[in-house]
Amino acid sequence: MSKSILSGPPNPLRMVNRPCKSSAIFLLLYKSASYPDFKSDAPDANGLGRRLPGGAWNYHAGLIPSFCQSKKVWGVDVDDIYAPVNFKNQHWIAIWISIPKRHIVVWDSIVSHISPEELDEVMEPFVTMVPYLLVECALSDEQKVQYTLEPYTYARQTVGVPQ
Repeated sequence: MSKSILSGPPNPLRMVNRPCKSSAIFLLLYKSASYPDFKSDAPDANGLGRRLPGGAWNYHAGLIPSFCQSKKVWGVDVDDIYAPVNFKNQHWIAIWISIPKRHIVVWDSIVSHISPEELDEVMEPFVTMVPYLLVECALSDEQKVQYTLEPYTYARQTVGVPQ
């Protein structure tokens, strides 16, 4: 069973030897004012060259947060990222970003609190910037070609989530 890089009990969702990443600090990069900057930047001919949030490469490489460096690279050593997401300072949801599946699962204990349209808005930075980060920060051309800039898909998990 894998363990979260931030330590803790085994993760029952993954029964493999690859670690997962759990980080609330990472989400501050994606939910801050950086997404409008990213979105407004014109990409180069290859679709790259947009402005990523400060520290994004260091998260990708497992160099921050400094108090628990994993030195595990997303997509190479880490397949899954688990994180809390705050909605309008009123409600928390949890997300699981699966890098191999190019998919994000959203767990929401009060589904009626966020409309589908609002959830689309909350998820837009993640479905757009995570694949971009993987391409932009790839350590080699061989790694770069295994990723695409296509946005990830996402779904809100409704079965088995206490309401």
